[in-house]
Amino acid sequence: MELVELRERLEQFSLPTGVLMRNGRLPADNLPEDTEHEDLLTKLLQKARQDAPEDFTKGNDYSRFCKRLGALNSELERLVDETWKAFLSELPQANENLLEDIATIPGQSQSVRQVRQLKSELQASSVRAPRTDSDFKAILERAEALRAGLADLSDTHYPQAVRQFLRASQQPGGAALVLLTKDVHQWLESRGLLDRIRLRWFEGTGGRRP
Repeated sequence: MELVELRERLEQFSLPTGVLMRNGRLPADNLPEDTEHEDLLTKLLQKARQDAPEDFTKGNDYSRFCKRLGALNSELERLVDETWKAFLSELPQANENLLEDIATIPGQSQSVRQVRQLKSELQASSVRAPRTDSDFKAILERAEALRAGLADLSDTHYPQAVRQFLRASQQPGGAALVLLTKDVHQWLESRGLLDRIRLRWFEGTGGRRP
């Protein structure tokens, strides 16, 4: 049973190790060099052929083999974990505060929903290192789609002053007229949104104000 568990664990980490190597994320030089467990396996197989097969799991060679295989598994697990964390740090990150602001802009709610959907799909698919090249390719494609979506919704296209005005306009009291600066006015005008703006007067301690 011990050997079966060790073999299953080796497969668990050897598959993503291969994927990361083939896709240039994990250099072959970083892999652990351990020929001892291979030599021990050769001895054990010879013993099984020469003696009774049930004696395969008996003796010091078998114990040493299991110990070395366990150490190899731990090293592969560490390598996969570190490599995958480094890869995840390179993925595009969505600024949720920015998305909330842009969602208030007329006509942009659908774009924000699409970006959030891509973000959710990418997070779900990249929880652990992929075991196949096709899975890794799918993660890269989702990351590229999210990056493109975020580029269209960047603060370069939606200046902070515009977002502040539009966010305030969604509140029950509306946006103060002082927030409708010249830059905001020009931004709204260039997108044909000025006719969406309405003024209201509110009674305050300083008298009537827009």
